[in-house]
Amino acid sequence: MGRYEIDPYNAWALRNRGEAYCKIGLYEKSLADLNESLNFDPSRRYEEALADLNRLLKIEPDNASKLRQRGLTYNIMGRYVEALEDLNQSLEIEPDNASAFSCRGIVYFMINWYEEALSNLNKSMASNVFH
Repeated sequence: MGRYEIDPYNAWALRNRGEAYCKIGLYEKSLADLNESLNFDPSRRYEEALADLNRLLKIEPDNASKLRQRGLTYNIMGRYVEALEDLNQSLEIEPDNASAFSCRGIVYFMINWYEEALSNLNKSMASNVFH
């Protein structure tokens, strides 16, 4: 039995530590923890989440929060083009949103666009707007 099977909160702790690393600029450690947390959290059902978000966005297409959530879901699923489309749209609606910049920075990092990743993550850290 692996160490994560013993304590189901370790996936949660890894995600939170990954977020903390991101906030202080330790992006590689952040991504490592966030990616590792996904391996040990079987409760994540991305296809179902994506279907729910699609339904919500049909009703409310300019919901920046739901666009960010769907962008994150696409990112986790490796669907980076779609993730960037949603995150860009979210930032058009809320141009100073730190969460959207952070999410977009992570997507850029995942596709090896490091300058764009750093630019977005720095904007995230400079903004005080979270929704």
